Amino acid sequence: LRDRLGDYAGAVDALQKAIQLAGPEQAPAGWLGYLASLLLSLDRLSEAAAYADRALERGNYSDIFVASVARSLGPRPSAETLAQARALADKAVASNSLGAWQALGAARAAAGEWQEAAQALRKAIAGPEGGYDFLSQALLARAHTHLGQRMEAEEVLKAARAQPGWPARVNVLERRVLDEV
Repeated sequence: LRDRLGDYAGAVDALQKAIQLAGPEQAPAGWLGYLASLLLSLDRLSEAAAYADRALERGNYSDIFVASVARSLGPRPSAETLAQARALADKAVASNSLGAWQALGAARAAAGEWQEAAQALRKAIAGPEGGYDFLSQALLARAHTHLGQRMEAEEVLKAARAQPGWPARVNVLERRVLDEV
């Protein structure tokens, strides 16, 4: 409930306590993946990647995109980290979900492949879930900016601002990416 109210930090605390009570090795993989997503929202990328990896080790592939995005958006990711992000994103794309296309777009952007990033992020925004996602929009605007397409970047930002929940539901990570546009 806390995450629905925008209290990501409170949700992280509650979920970490639940994982400790269950025992870190007995906690359901879904909890670990969900915690990774919350940490990603708070721009706590290394922690997000660690929890996503633990969920993946237990066979929870529903949050594979979190592991990829966390690696892609970190400060100056290494070539090895980018390769891991791309491999995870490529694997996730088979699900054709919004998160998978977002992961691929983030990985391509981190590698400086702006055209490919924009293509993947357009699919994330128009994904099968049919919903807009502020992070995908922020990343797409950033890709357009790097491609010298300022008008397209402004259109994407205008669409983002028109979404329900703007700006109250924009999380810490999304704000950082928007500041880079």
